[in-house]
Amino acid sequence: MYGWIKESEGGNLPEQYSLISVNVPNAVIEVVKQAENGTEMIVRLYEAFHRRTKVRLTFGDHLLKIAECNLLEKEERVLGHDGKTVEFLLKPYEIKTFKVEIQCLCNRL
Repeated sequence: MYGWIKESEGGNLPEQYSLISVNVPNAVIEVVKQAENGTEMIVRLYEAFHRRTKVRLTFGDHLLKIAECNLLEKEERVLGHDGKTVEFLLKPYEIKTFKVEIQCLCNRL
């Protein structure tokens, strides 16, 4: 992923921005990185409080595709989403890894 510093072009930016947020305190996002093979983003999280939990991840930009994958980043199943959020069940102490494609500013430049 790449970042650029640009002078203002008269647009409006939000006061805060979060690439990814999670709705429950027991789901801990541990890894956000570029995929080993490809341009997708890898997001890895785990359940920390020994609770079965319905989790909602919210992305700061438009979600194009999200797939659950194994620790070697091989896709296992594509998940449905509503554009910026995805929901799934997280079992006690479970680790989940997702391969994510988002339409962010770096893809539009």
